[in-house]
This record gives sequence, C-alpha cells and structure tokens, in this order.
Amino acid sequence: MTVRFRGTSPTAQNIFAGAWTSWKGTRYGVRFQGIGGKFQIIFADQEVSNYREALAINQAAYDLFRKKMMAEGVLFHPSALFHHGITSSHSKEDLSSFLEKFGEFLNS
Repeated sequence: MTVRFRGTSPTAQNIFAGAWTSWKGTRYGVRFQGIGGKFQIIFADQEVSNYREALAINQAAYDLFRKKMMAEGVLFHPSALFHHGITSSHSKEDLSSFLEKFGEFLNS
C-alpha cells in the first residue's frame, strides 16, 4: 500500500493517516492518491502517474469494493478513475465509519 499525503488537506491527512497500517497485508494492492480534499482509492500494484498506468488498475477489485460500499450506504462513482472528495459536510464520524467499512472489505 502506498500513501501520498503531499498536498492533501489536514482533514484528509488526519482521517486516513491511521488507517494505512491496518490495510497492509490484504490481498488487494491499494493506493491512496489525492490532493486537497480530493482523493482516489486505486487498486493497483504501483502508483498511478500517467494514462498507461491508469489503464492497468484492477477494475474488478474496484467493482467489488464499490458494490460493498453501496451495500453499506456509501456512494462511490462507478469509474475506478473518478476522484472523490472530502467536504465540510463530512464529519469525522462519517469518515471513520467509511474507514471501518473499507477495512472490513480489505480483510474479507
């Protein structure tokens, strides 16, 4: 798992910083890439920095993740390449709940 916190908002840094260690050793290659409050959870074996690398992401793993999140009431875009955002309307409790659900998915 790779984390790029450079440029992410303090809220995003605080919310996601503690979660990465619990996600190590899962069967998915997971990466968090973002800037400001925008982020993408990428299922890939390497950091995505160009179009060709983006085409190599694991769409099937993202689809499983998205279906699990939808079942849990968490909306994610159907495209694995679409970025998501943390807004002022998201509470720390909302984000903590998401991280818990995401951790459950990764460990399933």
